[in-house]
Amino acid sequence: LLQRKCEKNISETIDGIEFWQYNGIAYKISEECLCPKTNNTIVIPGCDTNTGSWLPDLIQSKMQTQPNKYCPEDLYEIPLLQSDFLCLKISTELEPFNENFCYGSDIILPLDLIESENVEVTNFLLKKNITDYWLPIKRNNNDMPFEVRLPGKQWKKDVSDNLINDVNKPNENCLKHVIYSQNNSLIQTENCNALLNAVCVFKSEFISSFACPDGYGASSYRPNECYGINWNTNTNESVHIREYLINRNLIKNILLKLTVQERNNITFKVDYFVDHFGDKYIIIMDTHGIVKIINEEYQFYPALSKKITSKSIKMIFKEERHLNKIKLVIYNRKYLWINDDKDVGIKCYTYTKKGLLKNAHVHLKWENKEHTHSIYLVTLVAKYPTEYWCEGHSIFGFELVATQGFVASKKSNGYDFVIRWNRLCNPQDNATTNLCYHSDTSSKDIVNKVRDILKSKIYSPKFNDIMVKNIQIMSITKLLWAYWIYISVSLKTASEDNSAWKISDKNTLIHGDFKDTKNYIITMRLQSMLTEIVTDLSNSTALVRSAEYCFPQKFYFQNKIKTHWMEALVGEKGTTRKLCLQENGLPYTRLCKGDYVHGAYWVKISLPLFCNPAQNNTKFLYDLENNSLIQSAPETIINTVKNFIKQSKKDLVAADVYIISNIMRDAFRSIKRRNIISCDSTFQMTVATTNVWKTSLYDFVDIFDSLLDVEPSVIRIPALLYSTNKLLNTFENSIDAHLPLPSHPEIFVEDDSILDYDDIGVSVKISNNVLYFLINPIIANVSGIALFKNNGSENIDEKLKGSFINEHYRFLQTNFDILELVDELNLQLAVIIPMELLSHLRKLYYICGNSKISNSFVVIKIFSNNALFQPTASSKTLTSHIASVSLPGYSLHLPVPIPLVLRTSPDQLNNSGSCYYWNNGVWVNDGITMSTPTHSQKNDVVLCHLNHLKPIAYLVGHTIESE
Repeated sequence: LLQRKCEKNISETIDGIEFWQYNGIAYKISEECLCPKTNNTIVIPGCDTNTGSWLPDLIQSKMQTQPNKYCPEDLYEIPLLQSDFLCLKISTELEPFNENFCYGSDIILPLDLIESENVEVTNFLLKKNITDYWLPIKRNNNDMPFEVRLPGKQWKKDVSDNLINDVNKPNENCLKHVIYSQNNSLIQTENCNALLNAVCVFKSEFISSFACPDGYGASSYRPNECYGINWNTNTNESVHIREYLINRNLIKNILLKLTVQERNNITFKVDYFVDHFGDKYIIIMDTHGIVKIINEEYQFYPALSKKITSKSIKMIFKEERHLNKIKLVIYNRKYLWINDDKDVGIKCYTYTKKGLLKNAHVHLKWENKEHTHSIYLVTLVAKYPTEYWCEGHSIFGFELVATQGFVASKKSNGYDFVIRWNRLCNPQDNATTNLCYHSDTSSKDIVNKVRDILKSKIYSPKFNDIMVKNIQIMSITKLLWAYWIYISVSLKTASEDNSAWKISDKNTLIHGDFKDTKNYIITMRLQSMLTEIVTDLSNSTALVRSAEYCFPQKFYFQNKIKTHWMEALVGEKGTTRKLCLQENGLPYTRLCKGDYVHGAYWVKISLPLFCNPAQNNTKFLYDLENNSLIQSAPETIINTVKNFIKQSKKDLVAADVYIISNIMRDAFRSIKRRNIISCDSTFQMTVATTNVWKTSLYDFVDIFDSLLDVEPSVIRIPALLYSTNKLLNTFENSIDAHLPLPSHPEIFVEDDSILDYDDIGVSVKISNNVLYFLINPIIANVSGIALFKNNGSENIDEKLKGSFINEHYRFLQTNFDILELVDELNLQLAVIIPMELLSHLRKLYYICGNSKISNSFVVIKIFSNNALFQPTASSKTLTSHIASVSLPGYSLHLPVPIPLVLRTSPDQLNNSGSCYYWNNGVWVNDGITMSTPTHSQKNDVVLCHLNHLKPIAYLVGHTIESE
């Protein structure tokens, strides 16, 4: 058949004129502009080669001209001089204050624009009949300052009252901008539930790329939706032309900004179609938006792609006492929202003495190249105890990410209390003590008045024994005339001998309720004095609490047994002075709650309690837990517990395990609090304290080892109160609490179960159920171990015992390839710290601000069974040893994974099994990759790559009770 060509044609569409030309391809698009249909697909007319005419005759196309030349299609565009633009985001209807609406912008109208820009915006809004709109500014209540609510550099920035008309209107805690004319406008307070327009502005730079892959970018108000060019031939992330047309300006600007220079104006695939003859055509486009249709050929075209980024962010505080700083560890910082390259994505805060926010300086100490593990130092700004915390926003919906509050000070300042002071207005009071005020009285004036009243009473001759370090007004409730006050006080040196001071029964209980009698007496004297100070004024009542722990409190059981709850730190559980057991055999406990603003307080008891007596062994342990030696000589307590368990292991009951977990936690907390190696320690002092430490640690290994032999039914009940998990955490944390010193003849622990390999820097503690390896890699480059079953032919120098009696170990050097072990007969387990990770650690270790001790120690523990690993729900089946790696001084998450080889049962390897790590009562497997070595001849060996420093094992999928 004779084929006829479709000549150059001008088609009249319903929205304008389009030009088409036949160039040997049966399909064509407009050469002048992209012609989209109403359903956001492009018009593709076909050439009928039988007639030589274009089909269809009438082209239905959307408007050719875009409303915006530069701004994204969902924003309004205001052209400025010199080819610049302002992009406005305006709510579609009136709405209450919505803090999230302007997230992604860092500009506040009209404060952050120059005069000419404000004129253009004002005229634009007036044309749309918008005369008032919300500002991204809010305060928590009438007593607090207004703060900017835009994530990034301006987050929580104070707004001066001088900018606001009539700032003290009650119940108006949001701000609006009211436009009266082009040259007349005001910023006013408004009730946050009022209905107004929301308006925010983005300047011409609205492209963000901080959390996107290389070559990708996103809008600043949707920063996790990244567009770019994907050069992967098998990508499944292609963007259809329909999505391009909806986001044309955004994508075009991203490509023009982020495309690599040598690839500028590249051509990429956006769509394809197959005609009725079966011929396939692809639609290609360049970065300027010019579109063509070509036959599909062997030539490769990259694709326009979209990636949705998603990662969890964690921020954790760790105190650095010797530096007067707090260490802030951030995981996945790259996914925090930042305004520009100078913004770190986090802001840290504390309180001033008047209860107002103050910024704390933060600077980067170390970060890996992927920005997934960062260490910052937050400088302490106050000598008095105050709370510090840091905040940022993720790019995933601008979700707020924050640390927990951390109370710290540059130096110890005595004793901290929280006072709830209720004082009614009394017009008869003199001017000094009068607290009557009007609704428009500023919070700063009230704070100053309260502080002056308290100081005038404290510094009177009646209370000359007390010394005030700090007073902070944390919260004010005007309607109730209530004030929450944080105060740090101490007794003057001459008054610290409190032997003559008697504790009245109405204020407290016997001093035996506190493990530290001296501190108890001082604390209670100060509490009594503070109570008298604030109630000495007329029309006053007060509640004085410790900021750290709940005070002892009287209590009567239903069976008429009198006792009292002993002190407990905030977040922990206290027990009764007289040991009373529940029906399940565990002691009664009561949670001490609290926070920085309200202090510590006991949770209310709602049900009647009956006291059941305990057996003698349990009473012995209970008295041990409350012995003052746990503060002054914790190593003695630990040794006593070890010997007690060895003698009474078969007689232990559930309450004993619970109490032992508390003893170990408190004892190691005391050892850590001593700060046993300091910058000023002599070598003799360091040797002595290190021997104490090593002895206590090895005693704990023996305690742990013995408990692994206890009947499962005895362990299971205290596990419900997280007692076994408390033991595990104490064991792991005790290793991290102190960096061991290199081997030295004077540092010696006499114990037949300890083998010291001084020539290679390894010490091994051998017990029935636990193997403990302490390794110094700098001595002989050893950084791992392998465990094998005995086959009778090995020449084994050191015999293991208990559950390990038929096994032996071998040391591995850092340059050893762990995969070489997988085919060795009888391999049970192998783990090694790679050289790359050790290099990271040596950069981070320091003591007293220098490299006085720079060794990166490795601790490896192997557990024979999971008796103490009691999950809160039913668990998977354990089919391997449990291994745990500690790197003292380092965080739980690793920049370089650790390889671990485990042997499991051949028939269980593919039975939905995986490598799991123990995470506070649950076996989980996030952050672990697993593989079966490809060259191995064994089908029961698995290779795990660990990113967590926590106990790990191989467990299979079906659910059974933990054995």
